[in-house]
Formats: sequence, structure tokens, C-alpha cells
Amino acid sequence: MREAQRAAVEREVLQHVRAQFFRTAIAERRVTVREQLAALATDAVVTSRQLFNTGAADDPDVRASEIEAERAQLSLVQARNDRFRAWRELGLVMGDPALTPQSLDTSVLDGAPPELLREPMLEQMLQDHPELLAARAGVAQADAGLSAAQRLMSPDLLVGGGAEYSRERDEVRGVPKGWAGRVQVGVRLPLWNRNQGGLASARADATRARADIGSVDLELRSRFEAAYAQYLTALRSVEMYRADMLPRAERAYTLYRNSYQQMAAAYPLVLIAQRTLIQLTDDYLDALDTLWTAVAELRALSGD
Repeated sequence: MREAQRAAVEREVLQHVRAQFFRTAIAERRVTVREQLAALATDAVVTSRQLFNTGAADDPDVRASEIEAERAQLSLVQARNDRFRAWRELGLVMGDPALTPQSLDTSVLDGAPPELLREPMLEQMLQDHPELLAARAGVAQADAGLSAAQRLMSPDLLVGGGAEYSRERDEVRGVPKGWAGRVQVGVRLPLWNRNQGGLASARADATRARADIGSVDLELRSRFEAAYAQYLTALRSVEMYRADMLPRAERAYTLYRNSYQQMAAAYPLVLIAQRTLIQLTDDYLDALDTLWTAVAELRALSGD
């Protein structure tokens, strides 16, 4: 049972490490994206000022671009602070509180998400999850205790024997009888103490142990189904962001910015496109976070 409990703890730690690694990678990616958006906002300020100097832009356009650049800088500061916190949390789950931010390859986020099949993973979890193994070991231990308690209610047959030397003289020969064998047979009957209390306690332990298996089974199934639902939703979201929404938002922002620089579009349209791109990018990173957290949970449950 202790081995199963230790395995359960190890799985939980591994899950936390995996999930926090991907959170840290996403935090790194968010900083990179925010740096790019901050640079774009700064370029927009330069462009709007140039257009204002030539009379092709109004003062409100310049002020709006400056405010947007400041917002981008604040978002960048927040992303950097979040990255620092993610690294510290990664160090804690890895047992290294002094871990500091360092170069991290985030290309794993660009790869195809893992394809996790529900039925095989669920079957594997129910077969060898440490919590279930510990519960089953508890049933075996409780059954052994019940068997021992039941034996105390049955009559015990006592058999003994041995050899002994007798100095009693034989009446015929007049010499000591010498060595002789001895056998004793008896029955001990539990007439008053029938171990009723111990038996009731052992039965209660066995019933509770079996109920624990059902409770652990239901809890693990619930965790698995919740994680798998999150996985499917996040997987679909990531695919849609990658294939459709983000490319369209980037294209729209580029077109509006170029049109504004050519004095063919108003600056508010550029701001709207930029904010849409920023929001979609943040939503995409949030979906990645949910996806990889669910993957880590499912792998920990199934022992992958």
C-alpha cells in the first residue's frame, strides 16, 4: 500500500512539473508577442507624428497612437512579471526555489498537439492508478483481518504430545517404567467470549475498504472526464486560432496599417484591428495553457 501511495505522489508531482513547464513556455511566448506588439505600437506613433507634420493626420490620431503605445508597454511589463512568476513556480514544483529565468525553447508550443484517445487512457487509469491500487490493497488487508476475526469464533482443537521419563516402578518387573510417549487432545470452546466486538469491527473495516474503492473509482473517473472535456475544447480552439482566426486578424491589421500610412484609412480602424489581434493572441495562448494543462492531467491519470 505504501508503494502505491508513493507512486500516487510521484504522479502528482510529475503532473505539476509538466503543467508548470508549459505555463512557463506560454509565459515566455506571451512576452515575445507583447514585445512585437509594443514595437508595432511604437512604429504607429512615429508614423502618426510624421503624418501629422505633413498635415495628413489629426492631433487626436497622434494622441490615440501614443495612448495605444503606452497600453502596449504596460501589457509588456505585465507579461514579463508573469514570466518571472512562472519561473519561480516552476522552481518550486521542481524543488529548486532558486531557479531563475533562463533561455527556454518554446517551439514545442508550435507543434501538433498530442492526440489522446479516451478509451485506452481511461482503461489504463482504471487498471493501474496508484490510488486504486492502494484501495485494492486496503480491501485485501481488511479481508485478512476479517478472516482472522472469524477464526476466533470457531472451536480450537488443541493437540499436544511428547516424551517423558517415568520413575514409577513396574509392578511385575520391579524396575522404573522409563521413557514413554504422551498425547493430549482437547477442545477450547468460546462459550462466552465469541469475539463479537472484533468481528464487527473487522466486518466494518472490510465494508469501508470496498466503499473506498468505489469512491476512488468515481473520483478518478470524474477527474478524467473533466480533463478530457477540457482537452477536446482547447484542442479545437487551438486549431481554429492557428488555421483561421489569427491569420485573418494579422492580415486585417497589416492592411489597415498600410492603408493608414498611405492615408487611405482612418487611424481608429488601425487601433481596432490591433486590439483585435492582441485579444485573439492572448486568447490563443490561454487556449494553449488549457490544452497542455489538460494533457498533463490526463497523462498523470493514465500513467503515460
